[in-house]
Amino acid sequence: MYTRPVKHIMGAIALFAAFAAWGRDISIESVNRSAGGGIESVTLGFTAADEPSFLYLVSDTEDKGTDWHNWSGVEKVAVIPGGTTRHTHEFLSKWSGTARFFLLSGGSISMPIDRWLDYVEVDGRQTVETPFVATGLARIEMDYEPTALDTACVFSCRNALAGPESTYTLFYISGSGWRFDYSGNGSANTPLSEPGIDCHIVTSNGQATVNGTTVANHTGKNFSSGDLLTLFGLRYGTTKYEAKGRFRSLKAWSQHWVDETLALDLVPASSNGVAGLYNRIDGTFLTDREGVGLTASAGGTDVNVVQDQTGAVTGNFGAERNVCVTSTTRDENNRLTEVSLSITAGAATRWLYVAHGNCAGDAGNPASWSACDEVAEIPEATSTTNLVFNVPAEWNGQIRFFLLEHDVIPCDVRYEYVTVGASKYVETQFIPTRDTKTEMRLAFTDVSASQTPFCARGTATSANTYTMFYIANAGWRFDFGTSQNSSAVKAEADRAYLIETDSSGLSVDGNQVISATAGQFTALGRLALFASHYGNTSYGNNFTGRFYHFRAWDAQSNLALDLLPCSVNGEVCLYDRVSKTYLHPSAAISPDGAAVADNGYAVTASTVVLPLTDGGFLVIVK
Repeated sequence: MYTRPVKHIMGAIALFAAFAAWGRDISIESVNRSAGGGIESVTLGFTAADEPSFLYLVSDTEDKGTDWHNWSGVEKVAVIPGGTTRHTHEFLSKWSGTARFFLLSGGSISMPIDRWLDYVEVDGRQTVETPFVATGLARIEMDYEPTALDTACVFSCRNALAGPESTYTLFYISGSGWRFDYSGNGSANTPLSEPGIDCHIVTSNGQATVNGTTVANHTGKNFSSGDLLTLFGLRYGTTKYEAKGRFRSLKAWSQHWVDETLALDLVPASSNGVAGLYNRIDGTFLTDREGVGLTASAGGTDVNVVQDQTGAVTGNFGAERNVCVTSTTRDENNRLTEVSLSITAGAATRWLYVAHGNCAGDAGNPASWSACDEVAEIPEATSTTNLVFNVPAEWNGQIRFFLLEHDVIPCDVRYEYVTVGASKYVETQFIPTRDTKTEMRLAFTDVSASQTPFCARGTATSANTYTMFYIANAGWRFDFGTSQNSSAVKAEADRAYLIETDSSGLSVDGNQVISATAGQFTALGRLALFASHYGNTSYGNNFTGRFYHFRAWDAQSNLALDLLPCSVNGEVCLYDRVSKTYLHPSAAISPDGAAVADNGYAVTASTVVLPLTDGGFLVIVK
């Protein structure tokens, strides 16, 4: 996230829609307000695009125009997958002022910059200081092309006042080759045949390799270099050893282990026309500390920034979600037995989880805890929900409560969507009735073929059926009871639609396209996704396209199915949140959708961590 904070400002707020010069328009489709008139969320509409993009919210006391650099607050709020046509942004804290939305494309963007560069070049007069401190356990990978074979320091972590036993430094020595000083001084070897050779450099646990060839092999040990990692030069007394070359990338880990968290990720970029190195980890932009300036490559990829255009809404942001511990109860042994909670979900349903045991990292991240269990589904509301949580007697350590955007489902990989090919279907055990309601999000690959998103019927296709078709080049059809109800409203290929059915008919993206009525009936077959059937045999008219989710409610408005795409043991399937079981397709489905990390959702944490066997509180300010 960009490092400038979003300011919380008193006063009215203006929201601006946006457009893209490269053809991806944005419009504000709706503004959702609380009962008091505060803005809880804004729904944006997009034209389809194949590539993923990144949605930013900028804020200030007043409209600062279409240049994001002029705004005091810049915050990445969403990744927009290719093909997305609609996105709802929720405001998760109370604030007011002026805000605009920006959309960016072009690589793994974490902040607005002007251009990704192929490389930046140094000519022996520049150095760049990074926030990383190397120890003997560090791992560094760097792509660098020397443009001269003079003696030069490629990178260095060495305190100028310390002895060589605390250095982590890579040199190229003229006429001799590479030298890796690790704890003590190293020796030079393996010279390059000529300048201009792309070099992939890896230093890890005392060893250094260049393009796969080992150029140094020290004994791995732990020590502190005592200084920040500096690129392209070593400042040590009057000796500079500054480099001449082209920098393409650098990654650094604090440990040499494969699963260690990446600490530094530098790529060449320009911001406001200034060439530098962008750190994708903390969103900072690094430039030459000598004041000479880095030289940008001629090539590169523009970061396409959607410039804001027209449309404004005013008001105060009013949506706030929280989970607060209001009181606790302990037994005669001072052990925690009950926790009273006050919860506000905000503009959407949230899931309450309790993390317990030990925390190995960030206490505000549920994934850092040794265990995390679902407690309850909290319906959307601007008022508070109060509940009491009974702490299991066998728990130890500490607990903390979290509100999550999504429930955490047990699977290998959870997908935003999966791609369903021809001849695939998924059977359920659910039998619809007249009063059933369904909700399904999908996108057709081809609208020139007749196909079936779902079907529940017997062998008589005009009796007791609850089936949705899309008829090739003709529109939607909802077979309901004993009637076939059609609509001339047509779909577009590769556009994601939200389709809803109930006893009044069928709606697409909130617009009713079919009105239907029927007497009381129960379908004569179980509901199946992606194909029509005769009494759950002879499947055909298969749907092909992207599947996002499916939900169904029974006649009493109880959620009966809530299907999400995921993979388990390498097989793509659908997980039913209601029965907590997996539904496997008739044949393999392609996991083409974007993977969704369960710990990547927006999370609201309670402000306290509660020890189970200690009466005190460890207060963690969010």
